[in-house]
Amino acid sequence: MEINLNDEHKVRSIDANEKNKFKFEWLNKSVKIKLSAKGNNTSVEEIAVKVGDSIKKIDISGTVNCQLCSDTIYYGKRGFSAISSHLQTKKHISKIQAKRENYTLPANFFGVSKSAAPCSAVPSAPCASSSTTIQMPVNVPLSDRITNAQSLILGVLAENNLPFTMSPVLIELSKVLASDKKALNHLNMSRTAASYKMRLGLAKTFMDETAENLRSSKFSLNIDEATSNNFKRVLSVLVSYFSPIQNKVIIEHLASVSVIRVTSESLFKEIVKVFEDHNIPWDNLMSILMDSCNVMRGSKSGLEARIREKTTHLLDIDGDSCHHIHNSAKKLCKPFKGHVEKYFTDVFNDFKWSPDQKECCSEICLILGIKFTAIENMVPFRWLSCYDVSLSHLRILDALSILYFAFIPHSDKSIYFSILAGIYLEKNVSSEGKARIKEIHQYLSEKKMTPEGISRKERIVQKLFKERMRTQLVLHCCITIA
Repeated sequence: MEINLNDEHKVRSIDANEKNKFKFEWLNKSVKIKLSAKGNNTSVEEIAVKVGDSIKKIDISGTVNCQLCSDTIYYGKRGFSAISSHLQTKKHISKIQAKRENYTLPANFFGVSKSAAPCSAVPSAPCASSSTTIQMPVNVPLSDRITNAQSLILGVLAENNLPFTMSPVLIELSKVLASDKKALNHLNMSRTAASYKMRLGLAKTFMDETAENLRSSKFSLNIDEATSNNFKRVLSVLVSYFSPIQNKVIIEHLASVSVIRVTSESLFKEIVKVFEDHNIPWDNLMSILMDSCNVMRGSKSGLEARIREKTTHLLDIDGDSCHHIHNSAKKLCKPFKGHVEKYFTDVFNDFKWSPDQKECCSEICLILGIKFTAIENMVPFRWLSCYDVSLSHLRILDALSILYFAFIPHSDKSIYFSILAGIYLEKNVSSEGKARIKEIHQYLSEKKMTPEGISRKERIVQKLFKERMRTQLVLHCCITIA
């Protein structure tokens, strides 16, 4: 075990029977050794090696450890000369030579000592020796430096709540910035400066370049309206065109406009303003991709109909295919009268207002050997959301059935207990697991609930037990359609 300077009193007791006792001042001494010059095996240079860089005192009487050679040196009889002799052995010198030649940045590890001046520094004094005295600071292996850099990046991701997908982006950015170290040392940018330079610098430059390309190229627009994080209605416009420089079709951001009222007239005025401000010719516009709502694609006064007044040659490429798929799937499932959609909402709200239910469900999933995930809510205007939620509910349907069995009226439990028995048999639940589930049922049955909570659980029980076959059928149907 290594002993540091703070434990000097221990050294005295450890070396009590030794002739030469260890002194921590030995670690600050330097020993001169001769190494082959880097890149030239014929010449030799002399360097001063600090003893403490590789020698450490351990809790064994009269003994130190060389961390570089993994050897122990006994100094009890010869004192410091034993340590000095080890540093000049062929084995130790070869270790230093190998470390010196295999580091990519030798200047970081073998800095020239201030006392070492070139022969020409004092013209009047003769040059006694061609050797250079080099001071070796503590070495940090390349693998450790890489690990430290990775830890720093992970810390930035964690502190700023950034996704892990940003890690390769940060690494590439760091490499690019590090290529100009002088500029990097003087780099600084406040939040206000970043906003100013983004809007009036970078964004304007990109916009001017895109507008210049659109004046000489045929292009298509992709238009959509959404609500931003600060609850503003924003119209976003993307443009796609063939770039002769890159020799491929590229998609770029053209404009994002904040609107107060989302009508076809207000959207049309904003798009016209973008075209006029940047002198973009309407003749180069070939097609527009939008969703299928009346504001966008109304046959009489929709946005597309208004734009056709400017560009009569506009191609009809229909609306967004994702919206068509959503509308088709929604129409196909209309006879089910929102059976599972309402069930999804009830279960989501039930878990939202009952955190203890989430813990109970998680424990039941563990007993059944099912992976538990948070209950998701369905987005009503996105059919793929229904697909994702259906998959999740179908996976934990057995766990939800066991959980909500606790809320079945006592008189009806014997009717539906066969469902639980089938789940126990299928999942091979142990007797200890069954006992724990019984305790969970007892805890849930004693819960005090609001009238809304009671009504919500009754609807869930209805679909999980009384209409179980229909619920399973519709869940599978939703997955198949999507």
